[in-house]
Amino acid sequence: KSFGTVSSTWGTYLTGGGLDKGKAATSTTMAACRNYITQAINEAPLIVEKKTVKGDGWEEADFPPELEWLTADLISNGVIQQTHASRMAGAAWDLLVTQNAMFVPVKNLSGKQVALEFVPWGFVNPQFGNTQNVLIGYRIGASSKLYTADEVIHVRLGMDPDRPCLGYSNEPALREAVTADSDGNRYMARVLNAPAPSLVAQFKDSLLGENKDNREMLKQAIIKASVGENAGGVAVSSAEIVLERVGFSPEQMALDKLTKAPQFAICSVFNIPVQALPLAAASESSTYANVAEARKAAATNCAVPIWNAIGQAFSTKFVPEGSLRIRFDYANVMALQPDMQIMAERAEKLYRAGVIDRADAKKMAGQEFGAEDVGHYASEDKLASPIGNNEAQKIRDAVGA
Repeated sequence: KSFGTVSSTWGTYLTGGGLDKGKAATSTTMAACRNYITQAINEAPLIVEKKTVKGDGWEEADFPPELEWLTADLISNGVIQQTHASRMAGAAWDLLVTQNAMFVPVKNLSGKQVALEFVPWGFVNPQFGNTQNVLIGYRIGASSKLYTADEVIHVRLGMDPDRPCLGYSNEPALREAVTADSDGNRYMARVLNAPAPSLVAQFKDSLLGENKDNREMLKQAIIKASVGENAGGVAVSSAEIVLERVGFSPEQMALDKLTKAPQFAICSVFNIPVQALPLAAASESSTYANVAEARKAAATNCAVPIWNAIGQAFSTKFVPEGSLRIRFDYANVMALQPDMQIMAERAEKLYRAGVIDRADAKKMAGQEFGAEDVGHYASEDKLASPIGNNEAQKIRDAVGA
């Protein structure tokens, strides 16, 4: 059964918290953060791992046949309703904003689990017992059915102090910043559409001003010459008029700075550095080096906790015995890759100090090594030079150091 959540936008979370849906929908910063996390979440594949033979670690294993449906498309009436990528994107955004996300395993007519459905948190109505501390189940949308905890997968981040069984929503912290961001965008659009400031126009001849039609004609003439495609035009009056500006200009309001403040605020709530996003606030300090570092920080502080939370929830639900675990493999995520120049320099230092052999030094620097490198330490080099004769230079040349 589908809850009809596919056609809805991820903005439905707004029905359950302190955010204004319209403001959030027109906030460019919210859109930038959403685009980031919904793309980032799918850079890491969902995998299954098993314990190593020694039991001291984990190694990748084949997906058990009975769990392959976890990444399968949700199909209803022959039409794909949700893909694995769209489910993860929706869950990541819900977790970022509300710190809660909901999945419901879907069964066929014979009772076999065949797919997983993501349900936007805005459609979920948690049901409590006598106190807010006891969660007895969930109702979804307008359905009267009570779903128990065993029938759903509730992923959460943090702990709501008033309702400890729920994640701690970011919505209250976002409310003012999102409103300011949306209003700032709207004001900027109005300024660009009508660059002339708000004016009070009046005839010097009071007799002319007393006539309502004269006042309306003057008003329309000024609007026609200063709004939309005609912005910057000239309106000429045969009568003497007085124009007075009302309010402040964008420069007087320091609007460029005011519009950046909510961008910083929203990004700080989400643990996403502004330099990692295409926002005006990032322009003040964006260089190639700090953009790369910002993207790494965003992946580490924003995406990784979401990957871990979903993986842990799936493991608890589907492989509770502990011999297997489900997780996202983010080892190859681009933003999390180490700086190879730094790694090459570290490899050289460790090799020269005799801490690692030449094989480990080359491996650390991302280079291939041979049998002759295994067990070969710097003390054996004839010239006692970094990584043995020309080995260090070869590594530095390979990584551009």
